[in-house]
Amino acid sequence: MRGPIWMAIKTSEKTVSEVAKELGICKVTLYNKLSGRTDFKQCELVKLAEFLNVPVESLFERGDGK
Repeated sequence: MRGPIWMAIKTSEKTVSEVAKELGICKVTLYNKLSGRTDFKQCELVKLAEFLNVPVESLFERGDGK
């Protein structure tokens, strides 16, 4: 299942390479974070939200499925 971060990237029409470069990480590391193998750091989420021009809150799934 694709989460809200993946959907925000797709909606922005940015590439995984562009996002990884902006975050200062390699594509493999980004894929690991997107798949849940590793966690995003708080500073990465803030930077990602700014880069994608979305609120940080939109990058999180709500517990009630919304």
